[in-house]
Amino acid sequence: MNTLAKINEKENERMMDIIEDINALKVLVQTLSTNNELYNENSEMYEKIKNDLKASMLAYRAAWDEIIQKYELDPEKGDNYVLNFNNRSVHYVENQ
Repeated sequence: MNTLAKINEKENERMMDIIEDINALKVLVQTLSTNNELYNENSEMYEKIKNDLKASMLAYRAAWDEIIQKYELDPEKGDNYVLNFNNRSVHYVENQ
């Protein structure tokens, strides 16, 4: 796999933080959705989690957009870029 770019440590940490937030919210949704009266589509908790997840997804997209622009990557291929957190390298993966 060819390395297209190597991001800096701060960018890498930001992406890790955003992904950890998204994953934590998804786990929370799964946990709460199993027969929990506090968590239903009309509850305050549901709205809060939904808004937090939406904000995290927007932050994720914005972070990728910044990386794509900064490292002069092709924005049309943005959904196919992956980040290796171990060595901070960006790679392109074909859809299968």
